[in-house]
Amino acid sequence: MGDSVSKWKLMEEAKQPISLERDVINNLESDLIVSKVISKFAERSKVGIKKYNTTLQENNDGLLKFLTHLQEELMDATLYVEKIKSIIDGK
Repeated sequence: MGDSVSKWKLMEEAKQPISLERDVINNLESDLIVSKVISKFAERSKVGIKKYNTTLQENNDGLLKFLTHLQEELMDATLYVEKIKSIIDGK
């Protein structure tokens, strides 16, 4: 009976959608850096869904708009790199 209960539990778990926290993050305890980054992606996704009322997957803005967003983000990143370099150089 114990074996059949275990099989039933496995079948029930298989019916559940993948949980980022349960199935991915908790299994990355050996690499805390990767785990932290994945957690940040998950949180950023929640913020984006709340802000834009859609997921990135459902977003149909088109390639040009996606490229413009990417370009703007990379420009921001370049500014942060320059700021950090000036702090390190003391200038």
